[in-house]
Formats: sequence, C-alpha cells, structure tokens
Amino acid sequence: MTVEDESQNEYEENGLAGPGAPTPLTALEGVNGLTARDIKLVIDGGYHTIESVAYTPKRMLEQIKGISEQKATKILAEASKIVPMGFTTATEMHARRNDLICITTGSKQLDTLLAGGIETGSITEIFGEFRTGKSELSSRQNHLAKFMRKLRTLADEFGIAVVITNQVVAQVDGGPSAMFNPDPKKPIGGNIIAHASTTRLSLKKGRGETRICKIYDSPCLPESDCLFAINEAFRNWRSGEVKGESDVY
Repeated sequence: MTVEDESQNEYEENGLAGPGAPTPLTALEGVNGLTARDIKLVIDGGYHTIESVAYTPKRMLEQIKGISEQKATKILAEASKIVPMGFTTATEMHARRNDLICITTGSKQLDTLLAGGIETGSITEIFGEFRTGKSELSSRQNHLAKFMRKLRTLADEFGIAVVITNQVVAQVDGGPSAMFNPDPKKPIGGNIIAHASTTRLSLKKGRGETRICKIYDSPCLPESDCLFAINEAFRNWRSGEVKGESDVY
C-alpha cells in the first residue's frame, strides 16, 4: 500500500474528505461534546460542510434554532482546527498554485492567454458588447451580480470555477482620461463586481467570426490579448460533439 493510499484511508476512517475536498460537517460529530443533534441542527440551517461553518460569522450560527452562543463558539473552534484560517507563506501559496486545476475554454489561444484555462477556486468575469462571444463561453447568465457573495463563497469552499458574464456601458461624460482612452466602454457593476471577480476578461469584435479577448484585470496574469473564433468547430466542441480542445485558434 502506498503512502497516498494510507493517507486516504486515514481520512476516510476519521470521516474526513480527501485533501482539497470539502469536509462533511458530520466529521465533527462526537468531537468536544458536539452531539449528532447539534450537527443536524446546523445542517438543517443550511451548513453542510466544515468549510461553510468556518467561513460563517458566529452570529449567523447563533440564529439557528437550538444553537446557543456557547455551542456556536465550540463549533467554530473545532471547524477552525480543520480549515486553515490563518496566514499562509508565499512558499505554501506557490505550491498551491502549482496544483491549481484549470478548465479549458475550448480555444487554444484563450487557454494560452489564461495560462491553462479558467481557474478553479476563483471567479472569472467576461464582459463585452453584444455579439462578442460571451454567451458562447458561458452558457448560463441570470442575475449573477445579485449572487456575487454567494458565488465567492462557493468558489472558496468547494474550489470550483465560477464564470460570470457582464455587459458594458459607454462613458459619455468624458473626463481627464478621455483623450488617452480611444474606447470609453467599461463593465457595469462598479466596485462590487470589480472586487468580487478575480480575473476580468474583455471581449471585442474582430473581423467576421474573429473575437479579441484581453486580460482586463488579474492578480496573477500579465495584461495581454489574443484572437479566437466563434465558428462551427467551436460550437460543436461546446455542445459536446467534439472532445478535447476545438481546432480553432
């Protein structure tokens, strides 16, 4: 048996999920006097993982019927022992980023621009005018701005990739930077969307089926752009008729 197998068996015996996976709240059952009833009350309150509890303020747990202030403090204390909530060194952060999973966009050029694809564990925003390819890259868009905080929590807790689409608005009032900015369009949503999104991508129309994707803002990617095409091959890939990356640039 390998070291990895022994480690995985140890996690399973203790009721914990494997490394990187969310841990069921039931793993706290019997720990420091926490009963099965306490765990069930918290789960009924909408918190199913230890990560979700660790990221929740104590006052929110106290609002759950049957959970006292003392019990909420105990639950948070045990959750914080499993979920790291302190400082992280640059070496540890570098190791995490090396293990980061990226999801392909279907375009080789876009994946190269994004250093592998859509990053998991963060929110990627795609904005642009009508017919720039937003809907082709993200098949669902329905009042996402309203749920930015919930999406941020989901990305943090479960390490999933969240992609949202946004519209642009023309800045017609000019301003000191107007003469230096030939394209006054900017994404809507103001600071709320800007701070919630980790990576922001700008889409523009090119010739014919060609689109231009530019890294508008990112904490880890340099400002750059690339060309890709929304053509039949790309649509077939998105519908699942073609496996792997599409052959379009």
